[in-house]
Amino acid sequence: MMLPDGSETLVRWIEKPKISDKTIKFKLDEDMYPYLLQLKEKFTTYEIKNILNMKSCYAPRLYEILKSYEQKGYSWYQIKQIRLGLEEG
Repeated sequence: MMLPDGSETLVRWIEKPKISDKTIKFKLDEDMYPYLLQLKEKFTTYEIKNILNMKSCYAPRLYEILKSYEQKGYSWYQIKQIRLGLEEG
């Protein structure tokens, strides 16, 4: 992760996980807050139902990558066509 002063550091997303019988409590690393809790740009959204029936473990990630290109305005492929092709297996 790049810090504001230009240096780099490694960051764990989760600090101090506590596991009991039925609950898991954890604290997010404070350096990750801007990236995880205040997202306003540079993220991809899609409906989970579009990937639930995909058979390959790589298909959801491929779908996510292609969907990100679609949201940037690229139109090489129609995401719906790719999703249908992946579902046919």
